[in-house]
Amino acid sequence: MKLDSKLIVLVFIMVLLNILQLLIALEYAHGVKRFDSVRVTLTAYSPREIETDSTPYETAFMTDVKPWTVAPSRDLFWRGWVAGRKVYIEGHGVFPINDLMNKKTSTQLDIFFTTTAQAKEFGVKLNVRAILLDL
Repeated sequence: MKLDSKLIVLVFIMVLLNILQLLIALEYAHGVKRFDSVRVTLTAYSPREIETDSTPYETAFMTDVKPWTVAPSRDLFWRGWVAGRKVYIEGHGVFPINDLMNKKTSTQLDIFFTTTAQAKEFGVKLNVRAILLDL
């Protein structure tokens, strides 16, 4: 009996979300902070010099920028939201941190999109829960 691949992916995602909810419940039930959780402004950016710098395809860590990666604001960076870590963004999924935002922002995450149209369509989302995962 062959299962539909979309169904398998959906079940997998549901299991992951249930595990994440359990971890959140454990954090509150036991008072043990297993990961950093914060409410952020969620924005999007694309590879244009006006949105980045003179090297729009290169991250602040001198690596190639990749779609669906996240750049945290500097205040989050200094709290441990550094390159290579993963962040769960409520309603959007899990993303790797691969870049760093400009110094003028705070309590903000920026998701990289390959086109400006995609970034504009995503827009700005306020008061979104983001959790730095300890994977």
